[in-house]
Formats: sequence, C-alpha cells, structure tokens
Amino acid sequence: MRKSPCRSYVGNSDGRTMRNPWARPSAIFESRKINPMGNSVAIAQRTKRHLRACLITGLIASGIGLGYVRIIGGTDSIGITIGVCIGLCLSAFELFYVQGRYGAWLRGLPLPLFILITTGCWAIVLSVLLWGVPHLMQGYTYGTGYTSSTFQQDLLFALAVGLLFNIGLRLRGLVGGECFSTFLSDATIGRFARSASSCF
Repeated sequence: MRKSPCRSYVGNSDGRTMRNPWARPSAIFESRKINPMGNSVAIAQRTKRHLRACLITGLIASGIGLGYVRIIGGTDSIGITIGVCIGLCLSAFELFYVQGRYGAWLRGLPLPLFILITTGCWAIVLSVLLWGVPHLMQGYTYGTGYTSSTFQQDLLFALAVGLLFNIGLRLRGLVGGECFSTFLSDATIGRFARSASSCF
C-alpha cells in the first residue's frame, strides 16, 4: 500500500479498499463531503426494495390462501387475510432479520441447521396467525364457528408451502440469485447438466 496523504481510501495488495492511515484529516473530510448521505441513501433504497418484496410476497400468499380455502370450502376473506399476514410477516422476518446484520449468526450455520431453525421460527409465526387472525376478524377460532378445517390441517399445509419457500431461499443464498434462476428456468432433465456447468 502506497503512503499517500491525499487519498483517504486506498487499495491494498488483496484488492480491498481500506482507510488510508497516512491521509490528512482534510482529505478524509473532503471524501465524506462528496457524498455525506451516501450510506443513508443506500439504506433507504434497500429498505424500499425490501418493502416492495414484502408487499409482493403478501399478494402471492393471499392468492395461495384464497386457493386453499376454496378447496376446503372455507371463508374467502379469512383465507386472503391470513395469506397476506403470513406473507408480510415471514418476508419481513427474512429480509429485515435473517438477511440483515442481526441474522449473520444464522447465515453462518450449516445449511440443514439454518433451514431447521428458520422453519421453526416460521412455524411459530404461522401458529400465531392461524389462531389470531380469524378471532380478530370475526371473533371465533377453531371449533367455535370455524369448522371447515382443523388447526393441524391448516398448519400442516402452511408449513409444507413455507418449507418449500424456505429451501428455495436457502439454495438461492447458497448458489446466488443468477444461478438459482438458471436452475429454475432450465429445470428439465435434458438441460440440467448444462445449467450446472454454467453455474459451477
């Protein structure tokens, strides 16, 4: 690393950017003055992306909930509302905690343990929503006016769907979004080998 008092950030031999310990205070001040709100803008943009993703997930989950209650003969409004709540809560948990700085310890775990812990957290959220949302909406819970299905049945369905999404998210985080999209788009036997070779 070269000693330059005019640059507040320099590159080292590993190609990483680090603070120049020999930089003059004025140089550091000038570098901050160029974009003083850079970090705040980046955080705001990331938060907006996360919020959009939460809304989209909520809409998708509402469609899944509607389809499920249509099959079992339940109430459309409850299925849609529970679906929206599940989509918003789980996506917020994933984006703002698991993928955030506080979830770094989770992301450092082995993949099976990572999936197990997050699925357990999802199960708790699902249980609370399945019990609470119908009661808040119409004042009844399972067995007291809601007889289209049982709590165990609804929880099993929600966990099955959630587990598929959970595994997909973990694989996407493991191989990268582009590779994962390639696998999904080329998910046929004849093109699988080519997809694998293009990713690895």
